Amino acid sequence: MAEKRATTPREWALAIAGGLGFALVLIAVARPDMFASDDAPATVPIDSTAPPPSAPPQPPNIPPAPPSPPSQTLLRGVLLPRAAIFEDEAGRQRLVRIGQPLRPGTAILASLTPRSATLRTPDGSLQTLMLDGTAAPPSEAAAPAPTGAALKATPASLRATSNDYRLALQPLRTGGGDVRGWTVRDPAAVPLFKLAGLRPGDVLLAINDQPLFSEEKIIDLPGEIAGAYAVKLDYSRDGRKTTTTVQLAR
Repeated sequence: MAEKRATTPREWALAIAGGLGFALVLIAVARPDMFASDDAPATVPIDSTAPPPSAPPQPPNIPPAPPSPPSQTLLRGVLLPRAAIFEDEAGRQRLVRIGQPLRPGTAILASLTPRSATLRTPDGSLQTLMLDGTAAPPSEAAAPAPTGAALKATPASLRATSNDYRLALQPLRTGGGDVRGWTVRDPAAVPLFKLAGLRPGDVLLAINDQPLFSEEKIIDLPGEIAGAYAVKLDYSRDGRKTTTTVQLAR
């Protein structure tokens, strides 16, 4: 009977290694996820019943606030007939001419008296400042322009030159360059405009039913008005047409 040979350490090591390799193969077949790479992207199940994400709420469309008249504005001086000195809340003084705003986007200087200045605010209302810093009494507060009213005056009280009319008016042109009216820039420069209650920004369309479509019409106005018995003014204010008639006493 042959003698049984003892297993050497090398053979034991090979046997153990083979057993471990076989075990790893079995594990890899049964649990492949144990050998997945950490760099592989994970698969996230998608719930098809979940609603889609809603869009973020949009901010409300809030219109910008309209410009307001300057606060704490004081009247410091009146330079008749066409300018005044105002002081703001910071103590800064500024010379403002009729038809100009006190500050961009604020009230416009509309008219002057020896002791007061009337401002037209962006919403169309009138505000009168006195030299002593108080509100104007009712007798000096600016009255609204008459609509279809007949006023009375003498030719001498309405005397004005062609240069006065050109200073008071600015041509309003169409896209083609034609004159379609005259924007009132300084009504105090022409006594007729001041009496009729015209304001800066009004558009003069016709006088005595004669359209003012050229500068020659403006130059001829002093002579035509001097010989008339009445002066009818057609103008537009804020898109609305208005008529005012001034009767001349002779």
